[in-house]
Amino acid sequence: MNTNTKTILGWALIIGPILFHIFFGIFYGDTDPTIATSEEFLKQASDNILLSKILVVGGNATMVFVAGALFVFASFLASNSHSPAYGLFSAFFFLILGANVIESGATELTALEFYDQGNINQAVDVFNSTLSESGGMFSLILAAGMISLRSAIIKTEEVIGSGKIFKIVNYGLLAAGLLHLLFPFLASLGDSFEALGFLGWIGGWLIIVLLGVGILRTRE
Repeated sequence: MNTNTKTILGWALIIGPILFHIFFGIFYGDTDPTIATSEEFLKQASDNILLSKILVVGGNATMVFVAGALFVFASFLASNSHSPAYGLFSAFFFLILGANVIESGATELTALEFYDQGNINQAVDVFNSTLSESGGMFSLILAAGMISLRSAIIKTEEVIGSGKIFKIVNYGLLAAGLLHLLFPFLASLGDSFEALGFLGWIGGWLIIVLLGVGILRTRE
């Protein structure tokens, strides 16, 4: 991987997660829509339909960009490792993740459009389908991608160095991946376990940001 590619990947993994959290943070605000409250959330979001659509497109497009960067990085690991299977598995999962995000973004836009047209029941049904997927399959795909990426990094010598960043990324991806595996089941165990799932989400993306830093530091 040449210096320019590493520079693009590094900055993509640093800036991308920050940007899509900003987009989604503004879109969702301090609400956490559920199947029971989705109609009220769509009503609020449709008050400024143009801004809501811009935020949804921006958030999902940025997340797809990050998934693409992770796919390229995992593919590079596969081609430079004595055990390419880990990198190939990781690349596959991040490719699926990107496709899942595109589908989710399109569904969110469709729900907003239905609500704006007055088709409230259709809007709620479409939006609820997104909520159901985001807490289940999405988390499992992300978990598989993170855990296999961690193994691919270990099997590829000096790809992000061997110091503190390597160690934090190593254990961080493992911990975040395991939490994402449990995420679909945490909500049913109480508020304290939901907080653990939130920690896994934020912590996992912070580790991806640190991975970007590690790539930039080894680009020479």
